Amino acid sequence: MDGLRRWYRWLLLAYPRWYRRERGAEMLTTLLDAARPGQRRPDPRDALDLLLRGGRRRFAVPRGPAYPAHLVYAVAVAAFAGLAAAAIAGQLAWPVAAPAPQPVAAQAAADTAMPLPASGPPGRYDDPLALNYGVETGPRALRQGSARLEYNYVAPADRPVTAVVEQAHARMAAAGWQVRTLQHGHHVAEFWASDGGQVVHVRGYFALSTVDPVTVWVYSQADRWMTPLVGGAGCAGLAAGWLLAVWTLRRFWLHGLRGRLVAVLFAAPGLLGVGVSLLAGAYEGLVVGLEDGWAPNDSLFAAAAFAEAGPLAGIAVAGLALASVVLALPARSGPPSPGTRERLWRYGLWSLTSVHLAFAAAWGLVVALFLAHGQRLLDANGPMDLIPFGYHPMNPFMWLYATLALLYLFGFLASPALLSVSVPLLVTGRRVARAAGLRTAWLALLVAAVSAVALPIAMSTPLGHDAMTWWLD
Repeated sequence: MDGLRRWYRWLLLAYPRWYRRERGAEMLTTLLDAARPGQRRPDPRDALDLLLRGGRRRFAVPRGPAYPAHLVYAVAVAAFAGLAAAAIAGQLAWPVAAPAPQPVAAQAAADTAMPLPASGPPGRYDDPLALNYGVETGPRALRQGSARLEYNYVAPADRPVTAVVEQAHARMAAAGWQVRTLQHGHHVAEFWASDGGQVVHVRGYFALSTVDPVTVWVYSQADRWMTPLVGGAGCAGLAAGWLLAVWTLRRFWLHGLRGRLVAVLFAAPGLLGVGVSLLAGAYEGLVVGLEDGWAPNDSLFAAAAFAEAGPLAGIAVAGLALASVVLALPARSGPPSPGTRERLWRYGLWSLTSVHLAFAAAWGLVVALFLAHGQRLLDANGPMDLIPFGYHPMNPFMWLYATLALLYLFGFLASPALLSVSVPLLVTGRRVARAAGLRTAWLALLVAAVSAVALPIAMSTPLGHDAMTWWLD
C-alpha cells in the first residue's frame, strides 16, 4: 500500500498546488480505497486519467464575471510567449542550419559563372533577418542562407550585359548546375542555379550608366529541420505562456486592491507591446512567409517580428515580468477591508472608460488633422510634417505624435477586445454600481462602449478610410 500511495502522490502532482491543497488528501484517500487487494501500481487507465485531468486543471482559465477578459489576456500572453520562444530558437539554430559558404567553394562557383576578374574583394552579408528582403525575384525555396558572399564584375565593353548573363547561364548548365529560367526585366537580366547545398544568383544591370555591372551572390542552403524546430519551440512557449497567464490571473484575485492596481500599472504598457509584437509576427509569418510559399528562411519570422517591434517588445517583456513579480509577493490574509469591492468597481469602470475614450479621441484628432492639413500634405511626407521642430527623439512633440499614432492604430484593433471586458461589467455591475453610488461611472462606461462599437464602423467610411491612408502613409 505504501508503494501505491507513492505512485498516486506522484501522479497527483499533475494538479496545481492550490487544487492539491484543497482536495489532494480526499483524492488520495479515494484512490487508495478503490484499489484492488494487493495492488502495487496504478492502473494505466487511471494514471492517464489523472494526468489529463490534472493538466486540464492547470490550463483552466479562472471563471467568473471577468472570464472573457481572462481569456483574452491568456491568449495574448501565450501567443507572445510562443513568438518569443520561436524567435530565440530561430536565432540560435540558424547559424547551424545555414552555415556561411566556404570561401574556396564560393569562389569556385563564382568563377564558373563569371570567368572575369572581379572588381574587388568579395563582400560578406551575414544578417539573417535582412538577407531575403533585397532580392525580390527568383524561387523562394532558393533564397536562403545565414550569410552570402557577393562578387562584383563589370561587363566587357564589346559585349552587352545580357549576353554576359546568358553565357553565365550556359556555363553553369554545362557544369552540371540545376539552373532556373533566365529572366529579363526592366534594366535587369538574372537567373538562379543550385548544386547540392550551394545556391548562386547572377544578376546583370544594363542601360543604367556607362558601366554595366554584374553581381554574383553565393549562398548556402538552409536545412529543412529549421521549420519543425522553430514550430516546436513556439508550441512549448505557447504552453508556458498560457500557464504563466493562468497563474497570474489566480494570483491577481488573491491580492488586495493595492496589489492589483500596481500589477495593472505594470501590465498595461506590457500588453501594448504584446499587441505590437503579435501584429508584427502575424505580418511576417502570414503575409511575408506565406506569400510565395514557405521556405526554411521563413522560420526567422518571429525574430523579424521582434526586430520590427523594437523597444516595444522589450517593454512587453519588462511589463509582464514586473507584473508577475508583484503578483508573486505574499497575498492578503483574511477578509478584504470594508469598501474594497466598491473601490475596485470604481477604478475598473473609470479605467475602462478612459481607455475607450482615449481610442475614440485619437481617431477624432487624426480625422480633424486630415480635414485641416491632409489635402495639403498628400504629396509631401505625410502627417510627420505636422510635428513642430522635426521628427527627432529629443523633441517632446515627437513623443506626442508617437503616442497618438499608437492610440489611433490600436483603437480599432483593441476596442473589440476591450468590449469583452466592458460588456460583462455593464451587464453584471449595474446593481452594484447603483448601490455603491457609481451610476455616473456606469453610464460613462456605457457611452465609451458605444464609441468602441462605432469606431470600427467609422474606420470603414470614406472619410475614415482616407484619414487612415493618409496617417499610415
